[in-house]
Amino acid sequence: MTTPASPDDPLTLATILEEETELLHSPLPKDHPVGAPDAVRTAALFRHIHACHPKRAGLCFSGGGIRSATFGLGVLQSLARLQLLNKFDYLSTVSGGGYIGSWLTAWIHRHPRGLDGVIEDLRVTPKTGATEAPPPVQWLRNYSNYLSPHLGFLSADSWTLFGIYLRNLHLNWMVLLPLLMVPLLVPRWTIALAQLNTPGLTLPVWLLQAVFMIGLGLAVMALIYLHLCRPTLREYRRNTRWQTLERQHWFLVACLGPLITSVLFLTTAWAWFRNGGGTPEQLSLPHAMLGGVFLHTGSWLFSVLALKRFKAFSPWLLWETAAVAATGALGGLLLRSILMKTPDQLVVATFAECFATFAVPGVLAIFLLTATVFIGLASRFTEEQDREWWGRTGSWVLIVMVVWSGLSAIVAFGPGLIAWTPKIAASLGGLSGLLTLVLGFGSRTTAQQQEERSHTTVITDFAVRSAAPLFMLCVLIALSLGTSWQLDLFAHHYEMHLNHLTGPMQTGLGIWPDPWGHDQVLHNTPLWMLFLFTIAVTLLGLLMSGLININRFSLHAMYRNRLIRAYLGASRIQSERERSFNPFTGFDNLDNPAMSDVRFDDVRLARRIAREVFSTDTRAQLAEFHALPEPTSSQLQAMIALLTQELSRSLTNKALAKAAEQLRVGPACRAKIAALQQPETPAGRDAITWLTTLFLNKLHDQSPRPLHLINIALNLVKGDNLAWQQRKAQSFTISALHSGSWNLGYRRSEEYGCNHYLAQPLSLGTALAISGAAASPNMGYHSSSAVTFLLALFNIRLGWWLGNPGRAGADTYRKASPNVSVGPLLSEAFGLTDSCHPYVYLSDGGHFENLGLYEMVLRRCHCILVVDAGCDPQLNFEDLGNAIRKIRIDLGIDIELNLEQIKRAADAKTSDRHHAIGMIRYDKVDANATAGTLIYLKPSLTGNEPSDVQDYAARHPSFPHEPTSDQFFDEAQFESYRRLGEHIAQQVLRPAIQRSEQDFSSLCHALRSYWLTTPPGMRESFLGETDDLKDLERLLRDDPDLLRYDLEIYPELRSVFGIDPGAIAVNPRAALHTCNLQIQLMEQVYLAVNLEEFHNHALNRGWMNLFRRWTSAETFRLFWPTLCGMYSQQFVRFAEQHLNLSIDEVVVLEAMGPTSDLSSLVRDLSIEWDSVPDYAETFMQALHKPLPLEEPTGDHTRRAAWHMRLKARPSPDDSAGPGEILAVVAATRLSVAGHRLALHGWVRPAYRGLGLGHRLFRRAIEELTAAYSGHNLIVDLGPDNPAWAGTSIRNVGWLRFYEQLGFTRDRSDPTRFRMSRQLS
Repeated sequence: MTTPASPDDPLTLATILEEETELLHSPLPKDHPVGAPDAVRTAALFRHIHACHPKRAGLCFSGGGIRSATFGLGVLQSLARLQLLNKFDYLSTVSGGGYIGSWLTAWIHRHPRGLDGVIEDLRVTPKTGATEAPPPVQWLRNYSNYLSPHLGFLSADSWTLFGIYLRNLHLNWMVLLPLLMVPLLVPRWTIALAQLNTPGLTLPVWLLQAVFMIGLGLAVMALIYLHLCRPTLREYRRNTRWQTLERQHWFLVACLGPLITSVLFLTTAWAWFRNGGGTPEQLSLPHAMLGGVFLHTGSWLFSVLALKRFKAFSPWLLWETAAVAATGALGGLLLRSILMKTPDQLVVATFAECFATFAVPGVLAIFLLTATVFIGLASRFTEEQDREWWGRTGSWVLIVMVVWSGLSAIVAFGPGLIAWTPKIAASLGGLSGLLTLVLGFGSRTTAQQQEERSHTTVITDFAVRSAAPLFMLCVLIALSLGTSWQLDLFAHHYEMHLNHLTGPMQTGLGIWPDPWGHDQVLHNTPLWMLFLFTIAVTLLGLLMSGLININRFSLHAMYRNRLIRAYLGASRIQSERERSFNPFTGFDNLDNPAMSDVRFDDVRLARRIAREVFSTDTRAQLAEFHALPEPTSSQLQAMIALLTQELSRSLTNKALAKAAEQLRVGPACRAKIAALQQPETPAGRDAITWLTTLFLNKLHDQSPRPLHLINIALNLVKGDNLAWQQRKAQSFTISALHSGSWNLGYRRSEEYGCNHYLAQPLSLGTALAISGAAASPNMGYHSSSAVTFLLALFNIRLGWWLGNPGRAGADTYRKASPNVSVGPLLSEAFGLTDSCHPYVYLSDGGHFENLGLYEMVLRRCHCILVVDAGCDPQLNFEDLGNAIRKIRIDLGIDIELNLEQIKRAADAKTSDRHHAIGMIRYDKVDANATAGTLIYLKPSLTGNEPSDVQDYAARHPSFPHEPTSDQFFDEAQFESYRRLGEHIAQQVLRPAIQRSEQDFSSLCHALRSYWLTTPPGMRESFLGETDDLKDLERLLRDDPDLLRYDLEIYPELRSVFGIDPGAIAVNPRAALHTCNLQIQLMEQVYLAVNLEEFHNHALNRGWMNLFRRWTSAETFRLFWPTLCGMYSQQFVRFAEQHLNLSIDEVVVLEAMGPTSDLSSLVRDLSIEWDSVPDYAETFMQALHKPLPLEEPTGDHTRRAAWHMRLKARPSPDDSAGPGEILAVVAATRLSVAGHRLALHGWVRPAYRGLGLGHRLFRRAIEELTAAYSGHNLIVDLGPDNPAWAGTSIRNVGWLRFYEQLGFTRDRSDPTRFRMSRQLS
C-alpha cells in the first residue's frame, strides 16, 4: 500500500479506495500498480472493482430527519426478511438517514453474532405486538420524540432544551458581541479625536504636524504600491519578492490599509486645525496643487527607480510623468475647492458626528475621482489588464467608503432615529427578525428552491431579503446604544457622568432629541476612557474566544447527545446500560462508540486467525461443531477448550499480535489484544472469552460489511472555485477508516478530530450529528446571505469545526476544535468559510447532496439502492436531480432514470409506483465497465398500502412528506412511516427474489426485467380471454386425439366413467399444440387481471384453479420446457413459483460424452452465427476436442465439456432417444505460456432466459477452477467491428450473459471482441 511522503501529508483518493477494497473484498491483485501515480492506481482499481463478482453494492438513506430514519427502519426490516441486508458492501447515509444507519452500525458492532445476528433479529415478526420486537427496535419506538421524550409544560426534558439554548446563546454572545462592538468603536474614536484642540483642550503644534506628516507618509506608501504593482509592469518585477506583492493579501496590507489610515490621520489633522481657529484661506491654491504634484509624482518616481524603468526609456514614460503630475495637481485642486466651501468660523467639534460619517469617505471619493482622470490620461500607454486592475482597487475603496459611512451613521444617528420613532422602530426590528427566522428556512425561499417561482415565492423572497438587513441594522443600533450605556457605567467607576438626561443635547445636525443620552456619551467620552474601554472589550472578546469552545457551546452538543441516546443507546444491552448511565439525565457516554471501533475489527481478526493462525485440524473441528444442529454442553465446553488452547499457542508465537498490527485494528480491539498478554488477570480472562466467542458465533465466516459512509458537507460559501459558486460546498465523508474529501485529501479516522484532553477519538455520534446539522449559518447550496448573520447571532448553529484534512490542516487535523473561536465564528457569521484555512466548517450532508449517491458512484458501486425520504410533497425530485447533476459534472458519469410512474397526475392523489429503476453509465467512462443499476425508492402512495397507513394518510394530507421541522413523532406517525417503508421495500424487491443466496447484482438484473414498463393498451388487448377459453374447451371436448390428455387434466373421469387411459393412444402433435394454446391463454390472463399482484384475490380463484389443473397434467409438464421459452420471463417465473412448474424436473445437466448427437444443435448454431462463419467451425472443434480435466487414463478421461438436455420419456420399445440437447459448453487451451483457456458455450434460442445457461456455465467454471486455478478464461465473441459492437440484439444479450458470470472486457487484442475472468 502506498503511504504519504510524510506523516503529515493527507491520504489520496487512490489510497483510501485501495484500503476500502482490501477491507471489503480481498487483497488487491499482485499486478496492481502500487507505486504508480494516483491516476494510474485509481484507474487500475476501478478496473479491478468492475471485474469483481458479485458486483459491488451500496445502500443509501437520504436526509429528512426522523421521517427518513423511521421510513428507513421499515426498509431495513424488509431487507432483512428478504435476506438482502448482508448483500451490501457500503451503507451511505445523509442527515436523518444517518440516524438509522448509525443505529444499524452500532448494533452490528455490539451484537455478539454481528450482522448475521442483527438480520436474524430484524426478521422476527412479533406475534403479540411491539413488546416482542427486538429491544433496539422497541427502544426507537420509545424515543420517537428523541429531542424531548417527555413533552409538557412542566417537562424537565423540554425545559432542559430551553435552558441549554439560553446558556449557549449567552456564551456565544460573550464571544461574538465584543467582536462586533470593536468596529462600532471606530466612529467613536473619530468623534473623540475630532473634538480635540478646542479652546478648552489645546494640543501642541508638533502633535498636529506629526499626525499630518504620518498621514502623508502613509499616503505615499499606498501610492507607491499602486505604481509598483500595475500588471503591465510585471516584466520589471522579475524578483519573486516583487511578484508576491501582486496578491490580494498584500494589496490589503500594503495599499488599502495605509490609504485608509492616511486619510484618517489627514482628516484628523484638518479637524484639529479648524478647531484651533485655522481657516481654509491658509491653504492657498498653489500650495494645494503643488502638494498634490509632489505627493503623486514623488511616489511614482520612487516606483520607477525601484523597478529600474528608466533603462528602457521611451516617450511614453514622459507622457506618464506628465499624467501623474497633472492628476496630482487635480487632486489638490479638488480637495481645496471642497474645503473652501466650509464656513470660516466652522468648529469641527460641533459637527463631530457628521465629520466622522462623511470626512473619510469624502476624501476617498476625491481619490477615486483623481484616479479616474489618471486612467483616462494613461489610456494610450496602458493595457486593458491595467484598467481591470485599477477597477478592482477602486472597488475595494468603494467598499470601505460604504462600510465606513454606514457604521458611522449607525453609531452617530441610529439611536436618535429610534428615539424619533420608537414604536415603529421596535416593531420593524422585531418583525424583521421574525420574518428572517421563519421565512429564511421556509420551503418557498430561494435558499431551498423547492418550488417554482410563483408570485407568492417572489414576494416571500423579497420579504426575507428586506427583513434580514433591516434586522441587522436594528441589532447594530442596539449594540451602539448598549455601548453608550456600558461606557456610562464604566465612567461611574471613576466618579464621572457622561450624560445628563435632565438637559439632553442636540446631535450635530440638530434634528431630533436624545432621550437616552447617547449623543452626550459620544461627545463627553474622554480619550483615555475610550482607550481603556476598547482594550477591555477587545481583550474580553479574545479571552472568551480562547476559553469558550466554539463546538461545545453551539447547539450541536445538545442535538448530538439526544441522537446518541435515542439511536446509539438502542443497541446497548440494557442490563449493562443500567449500570453505567446517569439516572438523573438518562445519558451515557458508553452509548457512543469511536468511529475507529466500528470497522469490523472482530470479524476481520477472526477471519485472519482462522485462516492463518488456526491449524487445519482446528478449522475442521470448528466446522463440524457449527454443523451440529444443537450442540450439547459437553461439546460446547470441548470446543471452548480447543479454541483456548489454540489461541494460547498463537499468543506464544506472537501470531495474534502480528495479525492485529497488520489489520490496523481500532483502540478497543487493541486494548483486548493487549489484555491477552496477561491471561491470568480478569481483563485477560475476559479477552480470552471475547476471542473464543467470536468463533463460537461464526464471525470468522462473515464478511466485514457494510462499510458505513457518513456524508457531510464541507462549506465553501467563500470558496474561490467559481464553478462551485452555486453549490457552496463539497462532499466530505467520515467512515471507520478515513475522514476527508476526495479533492482535499483524507486522514485516518483514529487520528482525525481527536479530543486529546479527554482521550476521546472522533465518535460515531459526533459524525452522525454533523451529518444532520441542518440548521446552520453556512448551509452549502442552501446558504442564504439573508439569514447567515442572524443564525450565527442567535446561535442556531448545529455545524462543527474540524481541522482541514488537506495540506492546510497539517497542524490541525488531529485537534477536536479550533483553539481560538474568533476567526471561525466570524467566518460563520459573514459566510467566509472555505477549504484554504487550517480549519473547515462541516454541516448537514444534504447541504451538498442529500441522497448519499455521490460517494457510491465515486466508489463504483455497480448496484445501488437509494431510499429517498426527503421532504418532497410535490414530487419534484430536487434531491435526485441535484445528485445526478453533480455526479455528471464532477465524475463524468450519467445516470438514466425515468420517474414518470412515481409522479402523480395533476388531479390524482396516488402514484402508479413507489420506485424507478435506472442505469449508471460506468460503461461510458471506465475501460472495462458495464452499466450499473440504480433502484430508487420514494415514499409515495399507490392505494395498496396497509389499512392503518391509508387511515393515517387520510387524516394527515401531507403524509408521507410531512415537514422535516417536525422532529416529534407520536406513536401513529412513527408506525405509519415505518410500515410504509416496510411495505414499499417488500412490494418492489420481493417479486425478483429467487433464492436466498442470490447476490444483489443478480437481483438488480431480475428487477430490471420484472418491472419493465407495460406499454399503454397492452392489457386492454387481452380482454377476450374468456372467448379463448371456450375455444380451448371445445377443442378438448371434440378432438378424439386429445382424449387421453383430457383424462390427465380431469382424472375424475377415470373413476366416474371407468375409462382406462392406458388403452388410449397419444397424439403428440395434437397435445403439443394444445399445450401451447393453453400457455398462451395463461399468459393473457396473467397480464389482463394482474395475477402477479392479485393471484390470491377471490375473483381470480377460478383462473388459478384451472391453471393448476392444466399444469398438473403429465403431458403438459413434459412439453413445458419446450414451450416456456416463447413467453415472457415474468410469466414463466410466476408459473414456476405459483404453479409448481420447475424445469429442473425434466432437464439433465451432465458431462458430454463422445457419442452425443449434435446435429440439430449444429444447425441452430449455424443459423444464429451465419455472419461469423469461423465462429461455428471453431465452436464445433472445441466440442470434439475439449480440454482434459485430469491426467489422461484412457477412454474415461474427464473432459471440459458439458451439456444440458431434456429427459427422455420412457417408452416400452426404447424408441425414445437420449433427449434433445438444450445447451452446451466446452473449454480448450488457448495459450500454455499465458495460462489462458478458451470457453465456448451456447444455449439454444428457444431455451434462453430460463436460467439453464447460468447453471451450465457456473458448473463449468467451478470444475475448471478446481482443475486450472489461476488461469484466465477467455470468451471470443468474434471480430470487434461496428457491426458487432452493440447494434445486434444477439450480441448485447451474450454480452450481458457473460457479465453476470463475472467476465469483463479484454482489450489485449483490439481486433477481437473478447471477455475474460480469472479462475480463482
